[in-house]
Amino acid sequence: MEPAQILHSNKTELPGEVWAPYPSIPAYTVSTFGRIRSGPRLMKQSEAGNGYLRVAMVVSPKTQRQIATHTAVLETFVGARPDGMEGSHLNGDHLDNRLANLKWCTREENNSHKELHGTRTPFGEANPSSRICDVARTLMWVLHSDHGWSSERIANACGQYPNVVRRILVLFDHRKVKPLPPARS
Repeated sequence: MEPAQILHSNKTELPGEVWAPYPSIPAYTVSTFGRIRSGPRLMKQSEAGNGYLRVAMVVSPKTQRQIATHTAVLETFVGARPDGMEGSHLNGDHLDNRLANLKWCTREENNSHKELHGTRTPFGEANPSSRICDVARTLMWVLHSDHGWSSERIANACGQYPNVVRRILVLFDHRKVKPLPPARS
């Protein structure tokens, strides 16, 4: 059965599907096909802004928790998230939350999976939401590493917030620096 067919099926049982209580909130059961029930009722899953499916689970009468479906499946059938690990969709489809498509892995492993199936968010100018060009990013790195400027000083000079500059400096891969264009005369 295709992931979309599984997701939109209103049948309470599908062939080969296994159900188990969600360890954190046992009133909910999770299936190996990435479906979640509260009692006999299938829960409606919504897509979060990051493209992953999630479900709202009631923790107490006044408290709900948004749980990512892939996390619930992994915690139920594989075990608690090991330190430094994150859930990975092996085929790159965030809507495919079948246990066979999921595993705990390191951030590096997850990023290499994303590279393989082309779902990694591009960095720098290649990212459609980027507001800072690669030349400005390189300049920030040079001011920081070669001239000892603080992120606050760079932020003031470039008209950016200090936390934005700090994030750029932390994520900046100086090994991929393109040389600055020659100065115009």
